[in-house]
Amino acid sequence: FLLCNWLPAVSMARATLEYAILESAARLGVDTSDPEDRRRTAMLGELIRRVAEKCPEIRDDMDRVNRAGNAVMHPEVDQKAVEFPTSVKTALSSLERLGRVLERLYGGT
Repeated sequence: FLLCNWLPAVSMARATLEYAILESAARLGVDTSDPEDRRRTAMLGELIRRVAEKCPEIRDDMDRVNRAGNAVMHPEVDQKAVEFPTSVKTALSSLERLGRVLERLYGGT
């Protein structure tokens, strides 16, 4: 982020969100298994839904970080790449939202 790598900052925010959810799941009492195959981990959208049941105040932040990260990491075939200055705004928003999520998941408030 410090070197103007806006898109990787968005990707890392999404990856950090997923890691934080998985690391906090047991403490929150959230099942992380895939409903189709309990040996696998559920998709991030499903994990967000489950965490939001316990922490509804961070649902919107988690959803938006996930959507922004997916747009960067898994773009649709016909989707135009996120460009500057949109990428700057997206990165700043993703990091701000991620901060609130991490504060809630690790701060315990």
